[in-house]
Amino acid sequence: MLTDHVRQEYKQAASLTDKQIEEALGEMAVPRTAALAPEAATTAQSALRELMVDLLIISARYNEVSRKTKKDARQVVAPDELQRDREALEAVIADEYHLTNPFGKSEGKQETINKILSGTIRPDSFGQGGFKSPEHTLQVHAIAGRPHTAVSHGRLIFKGAGSVKFKKSGAVRWRDLTGEYRTTHTYIFRDGRWQVTASQMTQLPEKQTFAFVGEK
Repeated sequence: MLTDHVRQEYKQAASLTDKQIEEALGEMAVPRTAALAPEAATTAQSALRELMVDLLIISARYNEVSRKTKKDARQVVAPDELQRDREALEAVIADEYHLTNPFGKSEGKQETINKILSGTIRPDSFGQGGFKSPEHTLQVHAIAGRPHTAVSHGRLIFKGAGSVKFKKSGAVRWRDLTGEYRTTHTYIFRDGRWQVTASQMTQLPEKQTFAFVGEK
């Protein structure tokens, strides 16, 4: 996705360290199944980890531009750089991609890419200070030992805000998004590369007051 040169450039521009990346994504456990050869699981895990890291690095880069300029980052970044990063995101986010956000809104590929490149969903920092995944499990599904689909389940602790526009008044304000979320992302191996096809985020209540009868 990103070249090593661009990856290092963006990490430096966003003051993003390897430790912050590890804390943000968490340790990715991959349960082994009989249908999945160990080497295939390792290869899939490595490729998907790289995809996630690059998405995080691009997000951090555009967050930092927006933070410094107090503008939508797309208005500030050089057109050729913006186009390069948009193409990188286009390659790993499937055309049929849908995100169900914590407020119940379903968003498509272009809405998601535009939000990443605007830099206006902004954690206080990446890692311990604002974007941390203490749990992260990757299920890799295979046929005849060859991975074709993967599903990640995680828990995200987020501290930060997002720029929102209210429908009735048209007012644009920062909304606090601090909370703990459960996340699910689905990936498919297509045309020699992994793509993310669907995501869902659910904000956890501060206190769980009930459990469904019949769960045990």
